[in-house]
Amino acid sequence: MRGPAEETAEAAEAPAMAPALSRAPWRAVAVVLAIMVLTLLAFPAGVVDWMGDHCEEGRICDALVAAATAVDDLSRHFKVEPLFERARDDARRDLGIDEY
Repeated sequence: MRGPAEETAEAAEAPAMAPALSRAPWRAVAVVLAIMVLTLLAFPAGVVDWMGDHCEEGRICDALVAAATAVDDLSRHFKVEPLFERARDDARRDLGIDEY
């Protein structure tokens, strides 16, 4: 029989890791948020237009539209827009929406 001191020593030696299932949702959330941020930075005017069409009245929606509009205005102010023009054209071609 093992005593409580031996069990405690074994527990202290084992690394404390969360099971893979408990970590998986957070990784998915991080990936989704990263994709959303990249979309906002690459297509700010498109995000503003989409949100204007699909977002209902409310504080959260108004804040998101304001944030997207601010990113769009900043991209135009700092002339970042031409840098993404080729990527936008490629994405439109790949998605089959050449006539946009």
